[in-house]
Amino acid sequence: MGFADVGAPSSPVVIRAGRQELVYGDQRLVGHLGWTNAARTFDGVKVTVRGKAASLDVFGASVVRILDDEFDKSGAGNRFAGAYLTMPKLVKSGSLEPYFFWRRDTNLPGEFLGVGDLQESTAGVRFAGKLPLALDYNIEMAVQRGSLGSDDVDAWAGHWQLRESLSGPGAVKLIGEFNYASGDKDPADGVRGTFDQLYPTGHDKYGLADQIGWKNIQHVRAGFEVTPFKATPVTTSYHSWWLAEERDGIYTAGGAPLARVIGGAASRHVGQEIDVQVSRVLIPQLQVSGGYAHIFTGAFLEQATPGASYSYPYVQVTYVFLAER
Repeated sequence: MGFADVGAPSSPVVIRAGRQELVYGDQRLVGHLGWTNAARTFDGVKVTVRGKAASLDVFGASVVRILDDEFDKSGAGNRFAGAYLTMPKLVKSGSLEPYFFWRRDTNLPGEFLGVGDLQESTAGVRFAGKLPLALDYNIEMAVQRGSLGSDDVDAWAGHWQLRESLSGPGAVKLIGEFNYASGDKDPADGVRGTFDQLYPTGHDKYGLADQIGWKNIQHVRAGFEVTPFKATPVTTSYHSWWLAEERDGIYTAGGAPLARVIGGAASRHVGQEIDVQVSRVLIPQLQVSGGYAHIFTGAFLEQATPGASYSYPYVQVTYVFLAER
């Protein structure tokens, strides 16, 4: 990254120009993808306007593509612009965050033979906060319209999460959520119904194994977090996935097609996952964590792929520099 700021961090107006990260909400649509070897950046300009009751980001940028054996570059027909409004005081104990993103790209495959240019708008809102009885919630919904060549774009997605913090030892938290992203009903009707997840940080959004993306999916998650020792939370989750449309496929956490049954899947059930992870803060700047996830294939994966199960163990050490505390 390399950028210049005009205005102090506490100024009512700050302008940032150069190669930078863009991070909004839970990063379900726009994030830095810091979990990977090369984090995601954008070349562009962002203007931040802050008031007592709200803040607004307006930006115009182009995603930086990771290239082998040469400097990474943006451009090549890619354009990404948007506005993100954060209102933390409009609702008691909650934050309302409406947004609008516009994406343009070139040489993308359409439903019919050939490639075309993408012109796509995403309008949505995120609503998160606390409720009585030690409950907190996180809701996000977005709709997409536009075109890709001669095809129309008509898609939507939603995220609904509810969590309860129980009193007593262990600081137990119960978590339940449902995620949905539309798929394409008919691959030859000239309407693209598959939701475009844009530029997310997908880690642990739809399973710790990071194999499933927010496209053509119905996802149920249930889990709990317990802290048996100070600063050592342990989280266990159960996930189950179904296709939103049987004639569309399943997509990776990065949004790439993973598997598809051209004539339509006999079953929409993709599979299930069990995962557990634990972390420990050693000092304020140093954290050690580890986890394990296992995917059990469902009828769809057994029809569309060899149907092998998948295991994902990891151990991680995170160090936070003083400037980022």
